Amino acid sequence: MTSQRIHNFGSPLSKSALRVISINIEGFSQDKADILSDLCRNTQCDILCVQETHRDANQSRPHILGLSLIAEICHPKHGNAVFAAPGVSITSAQCVSTDSGVEIITVVTGFCSVTSVYKPPGSPFLFEATDNFNCQQIKVVVGDFNSHSLNWGYRSTNADGQAVEDWAELNDLTLIHSPKDPPSFNSGRWKRGYNPDLIYVSSNISSQCKKLVCQPIPRTQHRPIMCTIEPIVRPITVPFKRRFNYGKANWEQYSESINTALSNLPPMPQNYDRFVDIVTTTARKYIPRGCRTSYIPGLSKESTELLKRYEQSFDRDPFSEDTLELGIKTRAMDLEDNAMGLTQEQTDKILQFQDLTGIEDMSICRDVLQRHQWDLEVAIQEQLNIREGRPSVFATEARAPPVVHDHIAQQVFTDEAPEGPGGVRGLFRYVVNFVVSMCYSTITSVLNLLLSFVRNDDRRLVTDPLGDVMGFINSYTSRFNPHPVFYQGTYAQALNDAKNELRFLVVYLHSESAAETQNFCRTTLADNEVIQYINTHALFWGCSVESAEGWRVAQSVGGRRYPLLCVVCVRDHRMTVVARSEGSCSPAQLLQRLRHVVADNEPHLAAARADRVEREMTARLRAAQDEAYAESLAADQEKERRRAAERAARDLRAQQDLQRRQQEERHKLDLVAARAAMAARLPPEPAPGRGTVVLLIRLPGGERLTRRFTLTHTTQDLYDFVFSHPQSPEDFEITTNFPKRVLARGASNLLDVGLKDRDVLFVNDVNA
Repeated sequence: MTSQRIHNFGSPLSKSALRVISINIEGFSQDKADILSDLCRNTQCDILCVQETHRDANQSRPHILGLSLIAEICHPKHGNAVFAAPGVSITSAQCVSTDSGVEIITVVTGFCSVTSVYKPPGSPFLFEATDNFNCQQIKVVVGDFNSHSLNWGYRSTNADGQAVEDWAELNDLTLIHSPKDPPSFNSGRWKRGYNPDLIYVSSNISSQCKKLVCQPIPRTQHRPIMCTIEPIVRPITVPFKRRFNYGKANWEQYSESINTALSNLPPMPQNYDRFVDIVTTTARKYIPRGCRTSYIPGLSKESTELLKRYEQSFDRDPFSEDTLELGIKTRAMDLEDNAMGLTQEQTDKILQFQDLTGIEDMSICRDVLQRHQWDLEVAIQEQLNIREGRPSVFATEARAPPVVHDHIAQQVFTDEAPEGPGGVRGLFRYVVNFVVSMCYSTITSVLNLLLSFVRNDDRRLVTDPLGDVMGFINSYTSRFNPHPVFYQGTYAQALNDAKNELRFLVVYLHSESAAETQNFCRTTLADNEVIQYINTHALFWGCSVESAEGWRVAQSVGGRRYPLLCVVCVRDHRMTVVARSEGSCSPAQLLQRLRHVVADNEPHLAAARADRVEREMTARLRAAQDEAYAESLAADQEKERRRAAERAARDLRAQQDLQRRQQEERHKLDLVAARAAMAARLPPEPAPGRGTVVLLIRLPGGERLTRRFTLTHTTQDLYDFVFSHPQSPEDFEITTNFPKRVLARGASNLLDVGLKDRDVLFVNDVNA
């Protein structure tokens, strides 16, 4: 795996394949046309579909600056039109108006077809395809469908929604919709949002399509929706930034210069700024800097070639079968190499991690950072620990993963035996040696088992495995140098690290009693090529079989001759001993064996890495889906809570209104009963004669009452008479005409208050 730098400025993959905007304009006007012109120019729209133009055929053709009218269906209440940008080549355009009123316009470009649909409210959805609807394999269908379905945010699915879903399935179309998108229609009547405006695309390009709900347009309740079709693979652009190149730093001069400058600087708080200046100046002097502009991490040679072919095919026809197939292959290889989906911040961290550690393989950098939740400092510290042979942060488990010994598939290397005669004698010798070896192994195993019941072996008691390993490393280093970097941890820790990092683990078991050990350590393990190869491709763990930890591992791997080297790696999801080298061998032989083993088992590690990447991507996708579902559920619950609150408020108001009406009704009934009772208690009207007066009484509503009273009747009798009339106010006062004065109710008779025959009195509503 290598990383390659490419400049994607001007690349066909840096732009969208197609942008289509759909809007129910609710009546075409020049002001709205100017707004649509600005929208299409700012979004670089290729095709614009407009529904509800409300334009009669006798009116002038609609005009949008920067776009050309391709096709139109005129209707004074409905209407449908399609516009195209100057650079879009239209090969055909056809229109259909169904008997149910559904308006359909299909325009065909050199690569795909775009269809604008308008279904009037209340009309059934009956799609009648134009003759050119199936001219292209790739289809984009947009418009106002005026249909309800759970799939695009309604509370239920009606007959039109089911018809739309059946039509889409029949034509292999996929809905582009997200519950996170704002509604495309905000009802002024119902005060809530809906999604009658839909986008359907061919299923084989649905993963490339994105939906965007644009800002609302004045004097229309609909919002424009835009469908953007992106390339399957797009480069990642990294900002132009200067960085230190730590791999080419002169660390000896840097350290010497720092030590000299800081020797005369007292460690006091006021000297902190001076300390920073010294470090910065020295770093600029001895650590070179470089720049990176546009970067695609982890491009292998194969994926680079695929990317170039995809670019060329995408430039010719972005929707051809060859282009889609190349894009899928490129993305699949890119996913295998890079896991993709990296944010700008994660890409920067990968580049910094590569600079600081010198690891050229970008996929390894990504994997290490992902294991540490993208904590750059912790990931770098782990790599420093590994280079020094220390356990990583994953090696805290005290228990080792189970190790499988596949004796059939395991490769076993031994010293080369002198060549003997071939033919029947050679075959006979091979069979005899094989039988003797098997018998020897079985007999020794049985004897060791029997002796274990008779004598105690202190090596069975592993009390300090880390002490055994560190004691061997210190002893080995003092006697033999140089050597590969030993893993400074227990066998269990080494297995855990190799499993988590998906690396090879080379296990070396040392025996002082073996005659070949001294020569093997001084020549083979001290060879520079062997050291470099082991340090680059594997973790190296070693221990003496004379110690408890070494003896336990020797029993586990089943070695018979020493020095013994075993190679362990992940195979079929289990740690497996894939090779064993028994006895001494030359550096060239060991290198050949290791390279052979690595080449045979690298596909298993690659498959494990790909499986891990796929699991991580699946987990991220599931987390994103769970997050979107949780947000949608929370939004639905909030809507339901608001609706419940509104219903409770409406019910409370209705209950209060009912109580008020009932109270008013009871009050009216009580008032009628009181008036009837008052009328029954009134004294009879006297006959005309001396001592009587006729009074004219005018009510607030204009009614006139005439009544004869005796002069001995009281003002209370006058008030009772007025109250008994159905049209009188409930609370009132009686006044004279001129001079105006209020007649107080009470025991005063009419003579005392100065009333005369034919006087006119006025009834005034106190509450008016």
